[in-house]
Amino acid sequence: MEDITGNLIKIIQKMPKKDRYKLYQVLKKRYPLEKRKNHRVKLNTHAGYTSLECFGKDMIQDISVGGVFLKTMAPLAIGRPITVTIPSADGSHTIKVHGEVVRVTDDGVGIKFTQKG
Repeated sequence: MEDITGNLIKIIQKMPKKDRYKLYQVLKKRYPLEKRKNHRVKLNTHAGYTSLECFGKDMIQDISVGGVFLKTMAPLAIGRPITVTIPSADGSHTIKVHGEVVRVTDDGVGIKFTQKG
């Protein structure tokens, strides 16, 4: 099997710097390295959630101002509204946030916050 990545690297290394920069600009637009606008913070805590399909309690992997990644096997669909209930650090109260499922992976779902409730 041909080593496509290796061959691409060899070709790129032979290119003049000006051409490499042009290629980089094209690839950067087409395949952005990071789509997130907000810094994520690791947060391993349980959170409750409810959606049209299901409800439950699973682990939050990380959180940002714009959303949260919930580690879950629940059958949540992209575009569905969801409410996540996040406990405070000391467990004395909870914060309820409303969002939309924007990404589904084998590990869980990415949720974009739509409003704080």
